[in-house]
Amino acid sequence: MNKTFKNWFFRRKQVFSNIPLYGIPYTFITDIEQFDIISEGFCLFDELWSVCDSRMSLKKKNSFVSRVLGRSRKRHLNISFTAQMVDQLDKRVRKICDFTSYPILSSDESLCKVNVFRTGYPKDANYIKTFWYKTAKVFNQYDTDYIVEMGEEPEKDEEGTLIPVKQPPIYFQENKDAPREEFPDWVSADSRAEMWWNKHQSWLKEIF
Repeated sequence: MNKTFKNWFFRRKQVFSNIPLYGIPYTFITDIEQFDIISEGFCLFDELWSVCDSRMSLKKKNSFVSRVLGRSRKRHLNISFTAQMVDQLDKRVRKICDFTSYPILSSDESLCKVNVFRTGYPKDANYIKTFWYKTAKVFNQYDTDYIVEMGEEPEKDEEGTLIPVKQPPIYFQENKDAPREEFPDWVSADSRAEMWWNKHQSWLKEIF
């Protein structure tokens, strides 16, 4: 989450996510097919590979992995994702990973220890560093209880014709108790979020 926030706040990258975010403007991806129409930004996908494993045939999974790899290179997308087990990832994805972060929560979940490794293979030879952070502020930036639901099959009309993939909505939500606001374009959402953070600059030191 911290990396997602920094990519927006410092680099002003458009953020794409399949989970609700707080304090960060984002394009909400609810359908795997929507991945084909996004570009130029930072993607945060929670449990994406679990969704694929449980809902896709082998042929469709291979097709989706190829689309992910192609778009990350040619559409200038930086993709960050979570996976319950590293071994479940397609080897093609693991090969192009810049790094793997392996988090370990304290017993009371107030602190998180993160071991970072080069590539998608978390081995001793690939170890880079270890860092700690307090989880409270990070947990407040997304819905920890959200269950990811992403569609797989393209929709069809009554005549069997494929319905064009819907443009995903763009949201900004100050916090989990505030209303979620929808915007017609990224510029509007970005401006709204910037105005909000200008009024809450003192909070930034608690995030970084």
